[in-house]
Amino acid sequence: MTTAQAGVVIVGAGPAGLVLGNLLLDRGVDCVILERRDRAAVEGRSRAGHLAAHSVRVLTEHGLAGGLSARGKTHTTCLFHSDRGEFTLDCGRSGPGEPGLPHGRPANSSGARPM
Repeated sequence: MTTAQAGVVIVGAGPAGLVLGNLLLDRGVDCVILERRDRAAVEGRSRAGHLAAHSVRVLTEHGLAGGLSARGKTHTTCLFHSDRGEFTLDCGRSGPGEPGLPHGRPANSSGARPM
């Protein structure tokens, strides 16, 4: 087992943990992100099916939107499936002048999908 010291410990390399870690590092705060899965598993899964326009702005302002810009797709509706049926979300109505929600999911993901 490896021992490390950090000012902040973040549990989970999901979207929130990874963004928080990058924002803290950008401000000079020492942090470590703990994740039980290996790097390949984390990079191969999708945990954020879609992002609100404000989230995209925050990522862009902090230089974290490179992959999103390169591989994300803008769409206006998203169809959600569950054991209780389907639900369509109209993402094109984010607000005045707001773009649709960028969306970048690996091909093997399930759940929400752009329409």
